[in-house]
Amino acid sequence: PRRGTFVQRFSARDLRELYDVRLCLELWAARQSVESASDQEVSGLRELLLGFQPLFDGDERKDLVVFASQNRDFHTYLVGLVHNGRLLSIYQRLNIDVLGSRIYRQADAIRSARTVYSEHEAIVLSYEAQDRAAAEAAITAHLITARDSHSKAFAASDRPK
Repeated sequence: PRRGTFVQRFSARDLRELYDVRLCLELWAARQSVESASDQEVSGLRELLLGFQPLFDGDERKDLVVFASQNRDFHTYLVGLVHNGRLLSIYQRLNIDVLGSRIYRQADAIRSARTVYSEHEAIVLSYEAQDRAAAEAAITAHLITARDSHSKAFAASDRPK
């Protein structure tokens, strides 16, 4: 009893709640770091953004697994700019990408690759300008759009076929 591997079943509500927590953490991280990130750290963020370009084929993603991994790395880097190990640990434990493996396979959850890139670029530009309000707006728009899109697809995938 109570040994072995267990797979937790998530609902669309669980997913929405995880995204809401993620939004709180990423916004706090941006508020703490957007004006204090070094030029080198901001360049690192730009490099992560450019790493998405080889994954596009027109407006589609070539490899969803690699895309999800790079997306996780981008957002983890943002939170890491605060240099708070406990915050980063909590953020990593959210493990949104575990759910993503199921979500990204749903056709209606796959937002345009160029749209996601543009949303990430808005975040990078706000860091380059050290513009706190722009960072907050870009992160909020990006994560709420992802949350709503993924929640809708997740709920649809749970409906009986």
